[in-house]
Formats: sequence, structure tokens, C-alpha cells
Amino acid sequence: MLGHMSDTKIKFSEGYNQTNFELVTHRSGNYELPISSAAHYSTNENITIKIFIDKLSNHNYCLIAPYKEQKYFSSKILDCKTNEFFHIKIINKKIRIYPKDENFSFETFERIVKYIDENIVSIKLEEK
Repeated sequence: MLGHMSDTKIKFSEGYNQTNFELVTHRSGNYELPISSAAHYSTNENITIKIFIDKLSNHNYCLIAPYKEQKYFSSKILDCKTNEFFHIKIINKKIRIYPKDENFSFETFERIVKYIDENIVSIKLEEK
């Protein structure tokens, strides 16, 4: 059990530390571009996109402009509990979680990773 708890802590804290968001001023100085780095997770199981979407939609997450085709899925997502946005991409057996602004909290990150891991598909943190 202790090993499981440390694995879970790593799954959250190291994953969150992989994420980054910044606004970079365009060289013209006329506008800023959002740049974000994702947390990288993978699974040994196939991810059924329809089930993934249905489970998120029924658990305090609002999918905004979702896009899917075969084994690819991408969507901006609102966590209705924390009122924060993030972005998820799924390609085959890989899941990427991107912050959408500099205020992306550990609470929001932990909620989505825990929800995916416990209710949709078992995931593990990847080295970047």
C-alpha cells in the first residue's frame, strides 16, 4: 500500500511539474502568444474515446470544441468544480494534459488525473 501511495504522489506532483504555461510577446510587440507544456501520461489499455467523453461529461467537466477521429481526441475542458480550463489530447495510448493559463492549479490537475486513473483507464507518468 505504501508503494501505491508514493506512486500516486509521483503521478500527481511530477506530472504537474511537467506542465507550464506562459504568454510570449510576439517579436512585433503587437500581441502575446500562449505557449504551454503538457503532462505526459500513457496506458497499456486501449482508450475508447466515446467512453472517455461520456464519463468526463457526466462528472463536472464541460468539453468545449471537442474534436475526435479514430484514436485521436482533443478538447478544451472546463472543470466545473474549480472553474479552471485545461486541454486534453489523446493519441492512441497517450494522454497529454495542457494548462490553459498561468493560474492552472494543482487541485484541478490532481482532480482530472485521479478521475481518469480511477474511472476511465489506468495511467502512468511518462518521462518527457
